[in-house]
Amino acid sequence: MQIPPDAEKAEPPRPEPLSLRNKFTYGGGQVADSLGLNGVKQIGNTFYVVMLGVSPAWIGTILAFIRIWDAITDPLVGRISDRLVSRHGRRKPLILAGALAMGILFPVLWMASPEWSAEAKTIYFTCVLLIFYVGYSLYSVPFQAMGIELAQDYHQRTGIQAFRTFFGASSNIILWWALPLAFHSVFNDDSGLTGMIWVSSGVGGIILLSGLLPLLIPTDKKEASADLISKVKSVRAGWRTVVCNRSFRLLLGTMGCTFLGINLVYGISGLLNVYYVFGGDVKSSMIVTGWYGTSWTIASVAATPVIAKFSRVTGKRLGLALCILSIASGSLLNLWVFNPEMHYLQLIPVALISPGVAGLWILGPSMMADVSDDDCVQYGLRREATFTSIYGWVQKLSLSASFALSGYITVATGFDVKLAADQAEGVYDTMRLCLALAPLIALGPALYFVLRYPITEEVARENRRILEEQAN
Repeated sequence: MQIPPDAEKAEPPRPEPLSLRNKFTYGGGQVADSLGLNGVKQIGNTFYVVMLGVSPAWIGTILAFIRIWDAITDPLVGRISDRLVSRHGRRKPLILAGALAMGILFPVLWMASPEWSAEAKTIYFTCVLLIFYVGYSLYSVPFQAMGIELAQDYHQRTGIQAFRTFFGASSNIILWWALPLAFHSVFNDDSGLTGMIWVSSGVGGIILLSGLLPLLIPTDKKEASADLISKVKSVRAGWRTVVCNRSFRLLLGTMGCTFLGINLVYGISGLLNVYYVFGGDVKSSMIVTGWYGTSWTIASVAATPVIAKFSRVTGKRLGLALCILSIASGSLLNLWVFNPEMHYLQLIPVALISPGVAGLWILGPSMMADVSDDDCVQYGLRREATFTSIYGWVQKLSLSASFALSGYITVATGFDVKLAADQAEGVYDTMRLCLALAPLIALGPALYFVLRYPITEEVARENRRILEEQAN
């Protein structure tokens, strides 16, 4: 969008400050979103491949299929949420349903029996995941749309996403320590399976409680009005016009390629830790996994306010580009950090990768809010949930592709789960090479897309000025 010649003369509207209560309440709701999104990814590969002996190619295929399913349900939920009429608004009824479903089903994911065949374990995991991710869509799409609606100012949007990222990053430590806790002696089960049922039940309870927090945010009466819904239904501007927004396409390309790069070989690091660094000692390797997650959480939390402040100086576009470069640099370090003599050396890349990923969660949704304003200026519609759902659809489609490729890339390196630590010569070297270099294939295009993103702070503020004038 081009700025009108007199844009500099217009005084940008003064944003109303967001209450600290709403910031903390919304941020706390991200705990449920993060545990639902990351729980399966962080636990699933180790639980089903290492503890239950299922092929990594099978698990990668399941996770890819489920992400495609998730990508289908997200746009449907977004459309429903944008059109929903209720006295509690467009978001809260769906958020409640999603929180209940995720909280109840999370422990069910890890109740597969080791006595079942590999096929039975695969079918069980797939069926439970199908229902679980319907619940995740019901929660995540309206919850993220609520975050866009909470802040109207260019920098306030980054601030609210920083709160959200802080809580999300902090909560991930729960997942990193879930498997180590499952092996604790209190459960009297060296396999970790009994402990996993108890630990995952606790995680499910946390998902449920944190998922209820967004319901405490006061409902905007305007969003619940039938007049607004009638307006949305009466204008022929659907998903096609959303996707045709050039700024949105570039943002989707940036985030899709970045998530593809981050997760393209996500399972390899865990296998190198268990079988190469620790020689197949699963219990000992889980302790390092827990400290890896702790380091990740500390780095993310520490970087969150820095990224928010830095983007005020550089702008969101350059800030996001630097985050992508940070992830790429950390990925390259994986060539040298897996060493059986120095177990904790593998934590070093966290210092670069974790802050970069935190930047994605802060700046991506903040930029999407600016795109939503740009769309509203053009079509006169508030379609936050539609933008959120398509944004999530692309993100999950990239995750689906990365999970599918990850399993087959792992097998292509020569890794055989049946051989445990006794892999063929050269296999571990090939795995380290893939872990370090494969992500760059996707991170390069991501950097290209973000540098072409056109909505600067000036454009975003001009859009807000126009919308404020129209509202008055």
